[in-house]
Amino acid sequence: MVDAACDLPPEFLAAHGIDVLPIQVRDASGQALDLADPATRLAFYAGAMRAQARSLETVPCRPAAIVERALGQWVRRYDFVFCQTLSRSRSAQYDHATRASFEVLSDYRASRDAAGRSGPFALRVQNSGSFFAGQGVLAAETARLIASGLPPTELRTRLERLGEAVQAYAVPRDLGFLRARMLRRGDHSLGRLGTLGSRLIGLRPVLSGRRDRTRVLARVRGHKAACGRLLAHLRRQVERGLQAPFVVLSYAGPLEELRALPGHAELAASCEAAGVRLLECVMNPPGAVNLGPGALSAGVLGKRRKFQ
Repeated sequence: MVDAACDLPPEFLAAHGIDVLPIQVRDASGQALDLADPATRLAFYAGAMRAQARSLETVPCRPAAIVERALGQWVRRYDFVFCQTLSRSRSAQYDHATRASFEVLSDYRASRDAAGRSGPFALRVQNSGSFFAGQGVLAAETARLIASGLPPTELRTRLERLGEAVQAYAVPRDLGFLRARMLRRGDHSLGRLGTLGSRLIGLRPVLSGRRDRTRVLARVRGHKAACGRLLAHLRRQVERGLQAPFVVLSYAGPLEELRALPGHAELAASCEAAGVRLLECVMNPPGAVNLGPGALSAGVLGKRRKFQ
């Protein structure tokens, strides 16, 4: 189980039975926006989202809703559930899921008995320490390990180690939008990111997210050039070897724009040669609402390497 900030293609989620906890996006009036339809989502990214940058709000799934879903579905179908969330430093979702897990583990017996399932039920909540495509690559590897038949106790130990290896990246296109979102959240983690000087000379940051911390790796002149630098970095990581056979890319816009970015074709070729699966999707609404239209997010599991 993941939350809605996790970037993976819908067909991958469905094929691997990955449940998704909702994170609502609300406008200035408090109304929840329905962005489930891909066409509606892309239209929102292209227009209305930019105009509402200062008023949009993301609301994580509440503990009561998690308890209801767990008792109504999970305990009736599964013996062990892994719940992976957005970085604890960026969202209350981990805390909500952890609080819900205590109630579920103390009250699940009646629901499980009613479904005719014997034996105990276990629920493990994991803080991914990451965001968006970084969450996605951890979830993809978790699904692969489950499919391989790895016992839950071994899987839990493996996931703790993999959580330390998640490398998430992002390149925002609209610094004005990103700065407005950071000011709304009171987020000063990236210092003077988005200042007038940076915007005037066209610098775009390449961001890194790891172990609940976000930092600026580099500032590159031009959005496409910054994306190209990131994609080239990912290609070198693939060629040097990853800890899981996945690269996840998400883009807050049409995937045709993602695939036209400099370095994408070379990354795709390197992935194919190395037997690494390249998973691409339109960025999730909570991610796009925070990074802005045209943002790129990427995730791999591997050693931390110098960004060149």
